Amino acid sequence: MARFIYLKAVDEEDESGEVYTNLGIIAEKLDDSATAHGLLKKAIEKSVGNPYVHNNMGEYYLSAGDYDSAIKEFNEALKINPRMVEALVNSAIAYTHVKLFNEAEDNYKKALASDPSFPETYFNYGVFLSDHREQNEEALAFFNKFIVLKGKEISDKHRVYRYIEQVNQKKIEKTGDKEPEQ
Repeated sequence: MARFIYLKAVDEEDESGEVYTNLGIIAEKLDDSATAHGLLKKAIEKSVGNPYVHNNMGEYYLSAGDYDSAIKEFNEALKINPRMVEALVNSAIAYTHVKLFNEAEDNYKKALASDPSFPETYFNYGVFLSDHREQNEEALAFFNKFIVLKGKEISDKHRVYRYIEQVNQKKIEKTGDKEPEQ
């Protein structure tokens, strides 16, 4: 239905970058990668100065595994809006994939400073701290902050709980203690 509404907007000559980026996101969700890429490129052409169109293209590249292109697009978004928390977190994720861990951590810290209430920063930074810095206590604190910020928006099946279990298991293995009885 959303796709139909945006196509209708294009038919009525609303060819803004926002319309094309939303069509691109919809196409990607419908697993139409080629169409999504074309629409996202058109969004950038129509709205070069809009950081969200660059962030959305970066997310497309990130999900496709093209981390260098993703970083380029997130950096374009950040040139326009250096405090754009979504682009900071997304670029940190992409930097992690290409093993640029210091850049990733810098962007997580900038994201926390930019918007300390953005839950995704805490989740992704927690994963980073656990997987790449072996800072399990800090990771747990970030996961717990994520849970608090998300509140009722997450279910008990959310992947944050699997990460908490993994971190707790790492702590047990590191100390050689037995798992606590329940």
